[in-house]
Amino acid sequence: MNWAGDVMGLESMNLLRPLKVGPITLPNRVVMGSMHTGLEGHPERFDQLARFYAERAKGLVGLIVTGGFAPNFAGRMKDEPGTLESEDQVAAHNTVTSAVHAAGGRIVVQLLHAGRYGYHSAIVAPSAVKSPINKDIPRELSDGEIEQTIDDYARSARLAKKAGYDGVEIMGSEVTASRSWGLRGTSSVSSSPRTPTSVRTGGAVNSQTAHASRSRS
Repeated sequence: MNWAGDVMGLESMNLLRPLKVGPITLPNRVVMGSMHTGLEGHPERFDQLARFYAERAKGLVGLIVTGGFAPNFAGRMKDEPGTLESEDQVAAHNTVTSAVHAAGGRIVVQLLHAGRYGYHSAIVAPSAVKSPINKDIPRELSDGEIEQTIDDYARSARLAKKAGYDGVEIMGSEVTASRSWGLRGTSSVSSSPRTPTSVRTGGAVNSQTAHASRSRS
């Protein structure tokens, strides 16, 4: 797909002008939001994923956001290895980033901990609160596991840089920590002077939180 010919009359618009974002410059301001292709858990098919994203870059998408990759196996969306957690995975991801860069685009990886929204029976979450769209109750993470998950996000970001990604996007929608703090039915936490926002909510794990404190009755 290449719609360059359809937009030649729009060259003077901001949409097609380069944009500097931090240390990188986007070729234009067209962004392809994250969508799951079904290939994220199949590294043996990343050459196909690379072609898919490269085609979008050729069609004047300046910045591509990948489908979600979990920072650890516990946070996977489906019962398949859709993660970015080890050095062994860097080469496969580099296949994707190299193809997009060769086509003139930029690409960031979405890091997503599925939390209670995972599509498998071994889901985990900061609290054992069932999602309204899931039949399974998640196993409650311990404080140590939450701390480890935060570290896992940092590890995934470092691996993403090694793999050639231009940045990372932290999935923060649904009922995540930043959104559900103080909402009834989604969390079993009390606030702490150490934490502006608690990670122990009923939704996905938010990597921007450093510590959590749980209330117990």
